[in-house]
Amino acid sequence: MAHRLPSLLLILLFLPTASEATWSVVKLEDDSKSIVVAGASCSFMVYGIASVVPGKGVAIVQAASSEQARAYASEQIAAGLPLKTILAHIIDSTFIPDVDEQQYALLSFAEWQEPVTYTGDETSAWRGAKSSPGISVQANTMVSEKIVSAAFNILQGKTSSDLELAEQALVALQAGSAAGGDSRCGEATASSAFISVFRATDQPSMPYINLVVFGIEPGAANAVSRLAALFALWRAEGAGNRSTQQFVVP
Repeated sequence: MAHRLPSLLLILLFLPTASEATWSVVKLEDDSKSIVVAGASCSFMVYGIASVVPGKGVAIVQAASSEQARAYASEQIAAGLPLKTILAHIIDSTFIPDVDEQQYALLSFAEWQEPVTYTGDETSAWRGAKSSPGISVQANTMVSEKIVSAAFNILQGKTSSDLELAEQALVALQAGSAAGGDSRCGEATASSAFISVFRATDQPSMPYINLVVFGIEPGAANAVSRLAALFALWRAEGAGNRSTQQFVVP
């Protein structure tokens, strides 16, 4: 049975932790200035890899997942520092000693045309990233490159609402799962997954939608499928309600 716990309690209990095997998708909708982030992993909880600055941009820090790098990157995105300058700082080994174990994606509306990514040489194969204006997909410890390509192709279509943006990102995450997902989870592909949408006027702690599935025993069930079911339930209960946050332990 699913257990829904208060969002604030879970945020306090489950601060961002390392997600050593992850695929994630990001899209910045230039017209509305909305941001969607979704991710999945064969880890206890993948949620926390992203730091979103509503209306400005997002920093993804996964694999070894340095909170120091994530905080610095989001602060500098908020301040308007160029993405390449931010990346140069957080890939400096004097800033993060284990930088070769990190995977980053930085996107902003100010530099919407040119997301920047980094994949450390010591992240687990298959590893890599693919980006285009306003879009980035990155992964490590995957079955193959097909996970990134499948998710990336889905994100190319134009969306006309925040709901469509969320639906598209979820389909992209499902495409990565169908392509094999995390190599450690077998046919289940992932044991935790999330999707978050931030409108330009949202507070960082109050997104339009924030749905998280975590704590599944690796291989026992597909977290992406569970997330899709949770999303469908959210829609059925009245899509469009603001600040919807649900953390679910199946």
